[in-house]
Amino acid sequence: MAATRAASATGLPVPAVIDGLIEVQDRRGIVFERVNGPTMARYLEDRPDLAIECASQMVDLHVEIHQREVSDILELGKLLAWAIGRADGLTPGIRNAVLGVLDRLPGGTALCHGDFHPHNIIMAAQGPVAIDWSVGARGNPLADFARTWLISRLWLSNLSSGKPKQYWSTFWQTYLRRYRELRSCPESEVVNWQIVTTAASLFLDPPLNLILPAATDRRLDFVHAMLRGGTHRWKT
Repeated sequence: MAATRAASATGLPVPAVIDGLIEVQDRRGIVFERVNGPTMARYLEDRPDLAIECASQMVDLHVEIHQREVSDILELGKLLAWAIGRADGLTPGIRNAVLGVLDRLPGGTALCHGDFHPHNIIMAAQGPVAIDWSVGARGNPLADFARTWLISRLWLSNLSSGKPKQYWSTFWQTYLRRYRELRSCPESEVVNWQIVTTAASLFLDPPLNLILPAATDRRLDFVHAMLRGGTHRWKT
């Protein structure tokens, strides 16, 4: 709720918070403005020829989010450190190594969505609207970009086990390339954020193993390979 309000206050296209926390039959919730339209994921499933156009819209919105400065919401670095400290599968040595990488990375005060992907964008009549700010925070934009990069790798890994959908490959290639064109993305810093966000995901995204049974092993493989200074198929 706080992150959505912070995003709304900067003028970004997000649902308005109509009411604060409410309680219905012992369950807490938030009343948001209704935003009509399909998600970008559903929109693209119906119009696969628009993969490049949709990816460009997603990049433009992500860059616009990262241009906003905020102060009174959760610090992303603290959230990542908390998640890494609780992530299953990390040995004490690997956990400490990842936390050491995080300690050396620059922070920031940019608005970060925390889970930015086509299922969290509504294609409304007035244009794309960013929803689900449940892990919205302030921090370094490259951390948020690395998080979406991780989603792209897992997304394509999941599709590779079923019927090929080339337009998703086109979509993600376009997104990753265009974001780097629009923002300064030093490669070494991007890699370090990828290590950190991938390790944090082991705690933050438990449902992934239901969607992609190999998700934990693939994320661990990436973290181990990058910490050794090696290569990994996700870096192609």
